[in-house]
Amino acid sequence: MRKFAISALVVSSMFAVGCATEGIDTESDAPAEVAESESAFGFALPPGHDIPVTGYANPAFKAVDDAIRRFMSERCIGGAVVGVSIGGNVVHNRGYGYKSGPPSPSCATANDPFIGGAKVEPNTPFRIGSNSKAVLAAILRKELKAALSAKRGVPVSDADLQNLKLLNSEIELVSPEVRAKMLAGGNIDGFTSQPCAVVNGWSKVTLGHLLTHTAGFESSETAYDELSAIRGITSATAAAFQEQQSGAPAAAKTALKTAEGQNAYFVTRANLEEVARAQGNRCFRAEPGTTTEYSNAGFTMLNYVLERVTGKTLSAASGYPGTHVFSLLAKHMQQDFGFTSGIELSHAVLGARDVAEPRYRAWSSSTYYPVVVDEKRPFCLLSGGRCDFSRFMDDKSRFDWSWKNQKVDFTYASNQVAPGIGSLAAEAPRYLAFMEKYTVGAPYGVDRSTLPGTAFHQHWGGLSGTRSWVAQFAGKTVNYEAFAQNPDGTQNYDYAKSTPGSCVIPKGANFFFAMNQSADPKCTVASGCKSLCKNDACLDEEKQDFYGRYEQVLKGALCKSTWTLPPQ
Repeated sequence: MRKFAISALVVSSMFAVGCATEGIDTESDAPAEVAESESAFGFALPPGHDIPVTGYANPAFKAVDDAIRRFMSERCIGGAVVGVSIGGNVVHNRGYGYKSGPPSPSCATANDPFIGGAKVEPNTPFRIGSNSKAVLAAILRKELKAALSAKRGVPVSDADLQNLKLLNSEIELVSPEVRAKMLAGGNIDGFTSQPCAVVNGWSKVTLGHLLTHTAGFESSETAYDELSAIRGITSATAAAFQEQQSGAPAAAKTALKTAEGQNAYFVTRANLEEVARAQGNRCFRAEPGTTTEYSNAGFTMLNYVLERVTGKTLSAASGYPGTHVFSLLAKHMQQDFGFTSGIELSHAVLGARDVAEPRYRAWSSSTYYPVVVDEKRPFCLLSGGRCDFSRFMDDKSRFDWSWKNQKVDFTYASNQVAPGIGSLAAEAPRYLAFMEKYTVGAPYGVDRSTLPGTAFHQHWGGLSGTRSWVAQFAGKTVNYEAFAQNPDGTQNYDYAKSTPGSCVIPKGANFFFAMNQSADPKCTVASGCKSLCKNDACLDEEKQDFYGRYEQVLKGALCKSTWTLPPQ
């Protein structure tokens, strides 16, 4: 992702937020930054917990800086970035901590030694997780409205697009094979062999259902249960051809057969077309449009539809960052904002990820950097005229991008088949520019200039060691929970001990926050920060509920900030 000068850090003449516009400096060793002290932030951190901050400190948002540094210190969060814009102008944009390791020497342990080194800059790109969905939706709306308008010969609206059925005949949104599967499947539960709650659900699904998480189908996204049938891998000859197509080197093939037997074969990864065909067999839990259930699978389908209609990929190909320039993402960011970099795929391939991104941190047992099995190189075992992927799916034996049967850093274990559901990374100023134009919450990606009223939109994101929260304020009341303090002065994150607060944040304000961490060892059930995980096999980080806590801290800080508009 290309670095750039944050020249937009000025306050619009239409707005005043209690700050001057002089002395802007984005260098980490700038005099203004060196002058910052703990007393300037209004509280005293424990000795040694002086977390570095880069960027321009807008005095209007002192409370935000206070809250973030305190939160990072208490939770030992490695790095974070924040951005605030008003009326399209970035007025506060800061980086906190370091790109690798703990945020300060005093936070370090033997298992998490202090590294120091490169600091997080105000435009350091961070993974944004599910905040990728708004980007996908905005591009999909533009491309599909253009296609539908060309077909009808008249301009079409967002409502026209949202009313379009997935299996319509006006424009071909899915392939004939996917259509056939959706019309024939989805009636019998593949796990119980019982009839589905809803019959022929796919024929009723609209793009609006997918954009609002109201389609009502099961959320599974994998294609490997059906991949043998989809590809016709029914014989040794067919399996050997698949292995040839996968590009597996001889050493990897030997290692696979040594570990799994002579009937084991590598295959190429499932693609979006195959995932869409597999989803045609999924049951519907409810009639489309009757319930709301957050669904990554729904946005996987939208990612598929977009690439099917346009013939182009949303982002760079996984592992090949140079292909970004040919992506829909680069095309539309250039058209809308005049830049092509700064919102891109965060590659889950060692050596392909942007070096500007921080090292992401989670928590599992005794480390912030757990290792897990990868899913880049799938394989199956041929038996009884079917190539069975169950050994690959049980997570016990997998081969990474380099064709080695070994565990990898948890941030590299993803196949990124649908990057629009949560695999993008963004620089704060770039995503703020996007937020000024498009909505970030359901129904996602709507041009804000076309919306009546002042709807408040917010969204959360999380992906393998990161958390993000974005909000588009609308001049309405914002509610939050003010957490109590423990006897030692640290914050207690138990909602049962918090008190409600509220304020009004003016219309036209946008907020972006991301941190390179998703959990920590201090987060326990007793502290009110840890949730019971439904799946006993899940990582410790998945048992810890960071979402609600940091959002409440940030809302409280924004409510303590100076939001003043001049006379109109």
